Amino acid sequence: PARLEAFFGYAIRPYLGDKSRTSIYFLNTDIVGRNAVLEFEELVSRVFDIELGEGEIAWKIRRSVDFNEYGRELKVKAQELQEYLAETP
Repeated sequence: PARLEAFFGYAIRPYLGDKSRTSIYFLNTDIVGRNAVLEFEELVSRVFDIELGEGEIAWKIRRSVDFNEYGRELKVKAQELQEYLAETP
């Protein structure tokens, strides 16, 4: 796990705060050490919880630099997302 944590530090940290760049990072919190997850969550502008439900994917904002966003949720039907991604070059 220590090498994995170092990898995330080198791969992600240089881009944090770069307003000309928009990125989405997915962390499998089952394999990344808890300390690395906590540090990462402190550095990023938003933290989402992602849940796979019955035919849909839900993103819920758990943490944000904009307090008005806390708790907001975005739901997308899995089939619609799959179709959209298939059409996108």
